[in-house]
Amino acid sequence: MERSEAELENGGMTHHVSPQLLLAYAHVLYQNAPVGWLLTVPGHSFGFGAPFSTETAKAISAIVSQAADIWRAVQDGPPKTG
Repeated sequence: MERSEAELENGGMTHHVSPQLLLAYAHVLYQNAPVGWLLTVPGHSFGFGAPFSTETAKAISAIVSQAADIWRAVQDGPPKTG
């Protein structure tokens, strides 16, 4: 898991856009960009119609838990002081 912030990149527009570039476009268009979180699940088996491997299924479960933690932290806002 890594935090992702807006970052303009060199290169043309293709079918692939990095999370950082997507956030940068949001900033350009709306003068504001949210903080993004990139949650990555490694793939292990890429056969057509193949189910998730055991390793990938475990990683998905962990990522869902991490995403829920991030969501709760975002909803709660920054820690209150004083």
